[in-house]
Amino acid sequence: MPVPEVAMKPVEGTNQVKFVRRFLITKTELYYDPEKCINCHLCLNTCPKEAIVAIPEGDPNFGPGPVGVDLDKCILCGICSYMCSSGAFQLKIDDEPKLLLRENLSLPELKPIMKKSTDGKPIKKVLNGSLRIKVDKCPEDCDLCVKACPMGVIEFTSLKKDRKVKLDLDNCIFCYACKRVCPVPDEAISLERSRIFWNEEDEFSSPFVEIIFQLMGQAAKTKFLRDYSLKVIDERGMELYKSEVIEER
Repeated sequence: MPVPEVAMKPVEGTNQVKFVRRFLITKTELYYDPEKCINCHLCLNTCPKEAIVAIPEGDPNFGPGPVGVDLDKCILCGICSYMCSSGAFQLKIDDEPKLLLRENLSLPELKPIMKKSTDGKPIKKVLNGSLRIKVDKCPEDCDLCVKACPMGVIEFTSLKKDRKVKLDLDNCIFCYACKRVCPVPDEAISLERSRIFWNEEDEFSSPFVEIIFQLMGQAAKTKFLRDYSLKVIDERGMELYKSEVIEER
């Protein structure tokens, strides 16, 4: 499938590119810094319009960087900026960094844990989960997952059949980079996302629920909505109880 062309412009004096769309009274720009990008694909996974695309290395339609934006699909909602682990994406409205979906409470505040990538970039860990590598299923002499991991999570004692593996799960951002490059992913790698770090006091609407679904699947979305609904019911029940006690007094 060919990679679509985009309205991309270089940002003078930087290594960034920007994707621009002008409306009647506002100018909306999505900035992308390929030097910050760690190819985690969280933007690609959560874009509601599937406008973020993985691109072949050196594709002239997009310039440098492992991902690009198809402006024929992009609605400049800023979810890519919201989810970006490294700050590679930034949405600006009339030259000011702004995320309207946060301001109108469609998205809650994320509560990331700050980590560092293998090359020292500050990285936001917003997901938790589980990762297991079955070394007996790994092809001999293969270390593609080690090279693809931006966080240095995977370490093998050797590349032979009797190898052992050490996993630094505390540093894992659950980006699935290891699984994307593994020649036998369903056999060798078991990886699941189970939690997103967010401010549970914040309000949210359907865009955040859809992010949960895209990152963790239908079962996680159902559990999330059930748990959140029960919490709201408990809080509302306590409010009613307190008001009744006050009235009785």
